[in-house]
Amino acid sequence: MINDATIRLMMLSQAASNPPSTSSNNNPVLHNITKLQNESVEFINLPTELKQKIAFNLDGYSYSNLRLTTKEVYNKIPSFQEILLQLKNGCSGETKEKYLKMYGTSVMQILGNEHKRDVIQCLKFASVEKRYINSDSITIHTKYRLDKSTPETHWNGDILARCKHEIVESSNNQLTPNILIMQFKEPFSSAENRVITLDIKDKDFNYLNLTLIFKAFNKILNEERSSDRFLVALNAFQLKNHLYHNPPKGITKDEILLCASHYPFLFSMGVIVAGYIKNYVK
Repeated sequence: MINDATIRLMMLSQAASNPPSTSSNNNPVLHNITKLQNESVEFINLPTELKQKIAFNLDGYSYSNLRLTTKEVYNKIPSFQEILLQLKNGCSGETKEKYLKMYGTSVMQILGNEHKRDVIQCLKFASVEKRYINSDSITIHTKYRLDKSTPETHWNGDILARCKHEIVESSNNQLTPNILIMQFKEPFSSAENRVITLDIKDKDFNYLNLTLIFKAFNKILNEERSSDRFLVALNAFQLKNHLYHNPPKGITKDEILLCASHYPFLFSMGVIVAGYIKNYVK
């Protein structure tokens, strides 16, 4: 829970770690931080810049709770929806930096509190690669282990099937990726895994088609509210990286980067999820 003591302590700690320089004495934000060392200041009476400076150093849940303390704070500190809209519309500079930090913190917090273990497994085992040396397709692949005790809670690959449907529809049936969902038992074990693959032919990769593929992933990401959306972002990020390092004949590295640049929200989330899986999931 957020209270004035917690906020004051945070501001004092920040002031101690970032003391104002003599050349910045006229900066009103730094001046107010310095004053906090000697006197108590109600959060509600602080300048908007300082309110936001404090808010963006909180975790996602505390940030949301802070916005609900008063109507004035609610109006002065942007919601996550506003933050995401700004990121999608291409904000820049210090605003973009602090919004990305808050967004990244929030995504990682959601992942850290994810109770559906199969979602984390899907992210952990997600990959984009050639399934075998002479394959004529690039395969988006993931798997997770089934828990027979709670079968109704399983992730079932539906979101990748929706990605396929959106690709087909947006390309007027010119692109028809193949999706496969299957179960198998591990050798010498009764444990069952579910595997989902989405294959896209090498010959289908060109600038226009890749733009349509990323557009489809971006649309599904924006429509989905469950944690399944993290797989979509991660797969898009992995697909971009695979294509960049192994570009098919129909597209150049520069074109791959240009395609991805149209969907900064999709790929910023992909980077965050990839970092979380790499650093926190064993």
